[in-house]
Amino acid sequence: NRARNQPVDEEKGGMMTVFADNLPRNTTSAWVWKIFGNEGRVVDVYVLRKVRHRNPLMFTFVRFADRRDAVKAIQNLDGWVVWGCRLQVSEERYRRDGSPKTENGEQG
Repeated sequence: NRARNQPVDEEKGGMMTVFADNLPRNTTSAWVWKIFGNEGRVVDVYVLRKVRHRNPLMFTFVRFADRRDAVKAIQNLDGWVVWGCRLQVSEERYRRDGSPKTENGEQG
């Protein structure tokens, strides 16, 4: 949680959001901050529940202050098994309005 009130250093790799799917149903935002924070400076965490499933799983968006830390998180946490759930971690592919991102991260 130490990163919440710290300014973002724009001169590094720039901010990047990571999407993580298939999280255990008891996932909390504090847990996500801790696990993803081990990979670099987390700026924001948003945890959601998949309600369509009989045994709901969680997914999350994690914004990193530095793109390099986000890439490291993807490399280190994708496929990691937590409480019987294999995490699927990747770069966020869509903006909040549902439109796809282009290669440079801009709205397409």
